[in-house]
Amino acid sequence: ISRRIRINDLTHDSGREAAVFDLTLFRGQIDTIKPEPLNMSFKLSEWASIAEIISGVAIVVTIGFLVFELKQNTNEIQAATHQEMINQLNNWRITLAENPELSENFETLWQGGDWDQIPKEQQTRLNFFMNPLWGMYENAYFGRQRGIIGDSEWSRWEKVVC
Repeated sequence: ISRRIRINDLTHDSGREAAVFDLTLFRGQIDTIKPEPLNMSFKLSEWASIAEIISGVAIVVTIGFLVFELKQNTNEIQAATHQEMINQLNNWRITLAENPELSENFETLWQGGDWDQIPKEQQTRLNFFMNPLWGMYENAYFGRQRGIIGDSEWSRWEKVVC
C-alpha cells in the first residue's frame, strides 16, 4: 500500500510556505521525495514594504546628491563674486592710471595728505572717484561676513583697507 503525504515547512516570520515536499510511502518507508516549487507570491502589503524601502534609499541618495551640488554651486558663486570684485577694482585702477591729475590727487590722500591740499575743482571729481572704491571694499567686507569671500581672498582686501 502506497500513501502520499504532503509536508509543509513553515517559516516563523511570515507564515508563508518555505518548502513543500511530496513523500510517497511504501510499506512505512519513504520511497520517493519530490520537492514541489516554492510559492513565491507576495501579498500587496509585502510589495508595498519593499517599495517603501527602495523609495527611502532613493531619497537618501537624492539628498546626498543635492548636498554635493549645493556645495559645488556655492564654490562657483564664491569664485564668480570674487572675480567680479577684482574686475571692478581693476577697472577702477585703469581709470586712475589713465588720468594723471586724478592719480596725483589720489596719491596725495593715500599718503596721508590733507584734503585741502587738493584743488577745489578736483575735490568733487576725486570724491566721485573714491566712492566706488569704498563701495568695493564694503562689498568685500560683507562678502567676508557672509562667507562668500574666503580667508585668502579677504586677507588681500584687508591689507589695503584695514
